[in-house]
Amino acid sequence: MIIDSNVLIGNWPFRKLPYTDASQVRQVLAASGINHAVAVSTDAIFFRNVQDGNETLYKALAQHRDFFTPAATINPSYARWEKDYEQALQEKCAAIRIWPEYQGWGLLDSCGLELCNACKEDRLPIILTTEVEDSRQRHPLDKPEDWKGGDLKRLIEETAGLKVLVVNARAEKVKELGLALPEEDRKRIFFDISGLWGAFVDDLDLCIEQVGISQFVFGSHAALKTPEAAITKLNLSKIKELDKRKICALNIRQLMPRLKI
Repeated sequence: MIIDSNVLIGNWPFRKLPYTDASQVRQVLAASGINHAVAVSTDAIFFRNVQDGNETLYKALAQHRDFFTPAATINPSYARWEKDYEQALQEKCAAIRIWPEYQGWGLLDSCGLELCNACKEDRLPIILTTEVEDSRQRHPLDKPEDWKGGDLKRLIEETAGLKVLVVNARAEKVKELGLALPEEDRKRIFFDISGLWGAFVDDLDLCIEQVGISQFVFGSHAALKTPEAAITKLNLSKIKELDKRKICALNIRQLMPRLKI
């Protein structure tokens, strides 16, 4: 089984995506051998009221809950975000995805800490993105204020029990975040494989060797990336079959206890 931790459904304002509809995304993922996916709304990133994007996502996934589990986008700097959070619990979201780099707030702001403490109490991991698109390919108007690794380290230290999934991270960021904390804190940061280079560079193998197999989950970053890329890099790696199963399905169950499949 392959569970994809990093799928985006909706429109991206800076370029046309090959597929935006939940049915299309499901078809493409399934054709690549993916059995289930945790999906977020790309529209919610840019809506002033992110809940409009969440509601669209919930409706889009209603007929596909056998394949998709939603991850709600929460903007804690927006008034009454708590109501959006409660709705996420009712919708049985497996994680909360946050986009401080696009929404003008910081991980260590009081509102961010409040959200993260709520997630900790409800056993919901937060999902952070290092980059949606390569900075060399971004539209001139796509200028996120990237969050800092030091802020995430402090967040982990100050929010005992919170788990964080960092997606689309390159090897240097994985090592920076995965090796700089004490062992117990380090075990609460997970990474998807979508941003790591494959067999010809060996980033995936080397990061797993240094950080530990238990901290990695499968993620494709579809529809901004093709899911075949993540599948291929895993197949071409030197990783043992048991460890591949951990990446594909076992580790995410430790990260997202609310994921019921």
